[in-house]
Amino acid sequence: MQSLNQNLIMNMVAQTSIHAGAGQALSVIDLPIQRESHTQFPVIFGSSLKGALRFRASQVLNDNKKLVNVFGADSQSEDTFAGAIMISDSKLLLLPVRSLNGYFKWVTCPALLRRYANDCERAGVNAENLANLNLNINQTEVLVVENKSDKLFLEEFLLSVKVDNTLKAVAKFIAENFKLDETAVNEQLAVVSDDMFTYLAQNSTPVNAHIALDENKTVKKGALWYEETLPSDTVMYSLISCTSSRGKKEDKLEPQQVADVLTGEVLPQDNRYLQVGGNETVGMGWFAVQFSQQAAQ
Repeated sequence: MQSLNQNLIMNMVAQTSIHAGAGQALSVIDLPIQRESHTQFPVIFGSSLKGALRFRASQVLNDNKKLVNVFGADSQSEDTFAGAIMISDSKLLLLPVRSLNGYFKWVTCPALLRRYANDCERAGVNAENLANLNLNINQTEVLVVENKSDKLFLEEFLLSVKVDNTLKAVAKFIAENFKLDETAVNEQLAVVSDDMFTYLAQNSTPVNAHIALDENKTVKKGALWYEETLPSDTVMYSLISCTSSRGKKEDKLEPQQVADVLTGEVLPQDNRYLQVGGNETVGMGWFAVQFSQQAAQ
C-alpha cells in the first residue's frame, strides 16, 4: 500500500556537548538532561527538536509561506493550522563511554539496535542487517567487531570480550547512514547487555560544576550549580514524517515537497549542522545531521 507520508530518519552525531534540559532538579544535579521515563535513557524530546528546526528554518527560508506551511501557523495568526512535519523524540543509539583500553567506545545494547531497526522499518528505510540480529550476551560480556584484547574496561567495569561477526554489517550500516568512518566504528563499537547499558546510560554522562562571578571576579554567594550533559560523539536519531501542508490550497505542499524543504533548504547538503538545547553561546548543542529516506514508492 502506498504511504500517504514521506518518511525520513534524521541521523544525528553530537559535535559538542549537548544539554537539552529536563527543567527540574534531580537529586544533586541541578540541571539534568531529558530522559525517557520508562528506561531513563537520554533523549531529546520532539518538541525541543522541532523548536530547533523551526528556528533554523526561520533563519534560512526567505519564503514565510513555506515556513508556515511546513511548521504550522503561529498561534496569534488569524488562520491557525498544524504543521506538515511530525517529529519524534531523538533517541539514543550509541553512547560514548570511557575505556582504559584506549580511545572511547561507542556503546549500545540489543534493545537499542532493535528499536533503531523498528524505526527504520517504520520510515521505509531498509535495515535488514539490524532487524535480523540475534545477539546472545550476558552482563559480564561485551560484543565487538575486532578483538584487540580479551578484556575491556568500560568505566569501572571489566568485561570479557567476544567477537561477533554479525556486527560488521551493523557497523557498516551505522557508518553509512551517519557518515562516520567505518574503520572507527569497527574499532569502537561495543555491545553490552541491556541491563549493563541501562546502568551506563544512567551513571556515565558528564556532570559539570558551574559558578557565577561578581564584579570582583569572586564567586557569588550560592551561585554554584551542577549541569548534566551528553558528551560529544553521542549518536542519536529521530523519525520524521512529512504530510501534505494544511494551509491555503494555492500554497499547498505535497509530502515530498515538504521533505525537500527540510533536506534541501533548512538543512542543505553543504550545511547540515543543527543547534539543539541550551548554552549555545558557549558552543554547546551542535549536531551533524544526515538523512535516510524511504525508497520511492
